[in-house]
Parts: sequence; C-alpha cells; structure tokens
Amino acid sequence: MVNQTDNDYVVVGRFGRVYGIKGFIHIQSFTEPSENIFNYAPWYIKIKKNWCPIEIHQKVISNERLVVQVKNYLTREDVSFLTNVEIAVPRDALPKLDTGEIYYHDLIGLTVYNQNNDCLGKVVEILPTGANDVIVISGEKRTLVPLVWDVFIKHVDLTKGLMNIHWDLED
Repeated sequence: MVNQTDNDYVVVGRFGRVYGIKGFIHIQSFTEPSENIFNYAPWYIKIKKNWCPIEIHQKVISNERLVVQVKNYLTREDVSFLTNVEIAVPRDALPKLDTGEIYYHDLIGLTVYNQNNDCLGKVVEILPTGANDVIVISGEKRTLVPLVWDVFIKHVDLTKGLMNIHWDLED
C-alpha cells in the first residue's frame, strides 16, 4: 500500500448537523455547483490521522440542501460522530484543467507579493462571499483581497508557489 499524505487529498465538503432519526446528515459542499460533490466517489474522511473511504447509502437534494445517509452510519447516534468532519477526495480524481485554469485549493499556501514587491504573506483561506470570493493572506497582518482576476490577482505561478497581486499596503 502506498503511504498517502494530506497533499494527496482535496477537501470538497464537510458534514453538518444530523437530519432526522434514520442516520441522515447535512452536507456543506465546497464545489460549484454544490451538488457536484456527488460526482466524486468514494469520499474519504480522516479517522485517527488516516484517510478512510466512506460510501453514500442514499442522497437527497432538496431546496439546495444536500443530505446523505452514509453506509454503516444508519442511526442518528452513529452519524452524529461525522458532524463537522471534512469530506475529501483523492487529488487525482479531480478533472484535469485546461491551460490557464486553476483550482482554488491550489492557491492555498502561495506566497503573495504586491506590485511593489512587498511580501504580504501566504494565502491561508478562500472565503466565499457571494459577489466575489476573498483570499485571506496571513503575514505581518491579516489581509483580505477580493479574488478578482486581472484586477487584483495579476499572476499565479504554482510551480514557484507565488501570487502577484495589485494591492496597496495600508499604513
């Protein structure tokens, strides 16, 4: 068996609160559109620092809410252990992108420089806000930058781990 690391997996969602008494649980999907999370199988969850596959027994999509019943978690008590557990898929299960396209998760960890070559820190998170997603940069201070290509995000080099942005430092 090949020893796999966290880098071999991409988090695509998270289990939410329990739904009903028959072992159903809400899903918070990080995919667009949200129901695309069901295009990936199997899902993996981390148990005692190891990624373990899980299987969906049933799924329900209703009013933009995603609810599933996980095989072997068929009671409310069983499935409650999955609340807030991240759902991942193997990185190699994601579709290959066209030239110039980037998965958001690949932006996490990039070192960010502005137009004056000031290092702002590293991208630690991407916040969905509705209008424009926002990258969160952690450095000397926390900086939030709208994820708008060609306006604020000027260049990304995944090979070198760099992102160049147009952003003035606030005094």
